[in-house]
Amino acid sequence: MSRISPTLAAVVGVVVGGLLTFGGLQLGGFIASQPPKPELLVTLGQTLDAEHQRVDVLLEKGDTAAAIAALEELRALDWPRAVEAGDTVVALRHDVYGRLLRLRLDNPGVDAKAPAQLLALAD
Repeated sequence: MSRISPTLAAVVGVVVGGLLTFGGLQLGGFIASQPPKPELLVTLGQTLDAEHQRVDVLLEKGDTAAAIAALEELRALDWPRAVEAGDTVVALRHDVYGRLLRLRLDNPGVDAKAPAQLLALAD
């Protein structure tokens, strides 16, 4: 009966372990796959970056109402679906909604909304 050399056993163990680890991470959703239409995500990211900079400028000028209006315009965009552009779309939308909600809570006198409307925004 022949024996496997220790070096070969170590190499096979490392390869099998690596494949099992990668497969487990992929199945668990810890390794993101390429979205079908990455250009949608790039376009959205560029739009959001420019608009967040505009909101920053408006807030520096003290124009909170215009900043809230700009974020409301972003909220009204036709957002790509996560199936098309990847799960990052959900995080980007969450950032916009969170910033809008924070501005509304910090400035209740500007374009006031009822608590139920703010709760709907948070959902």
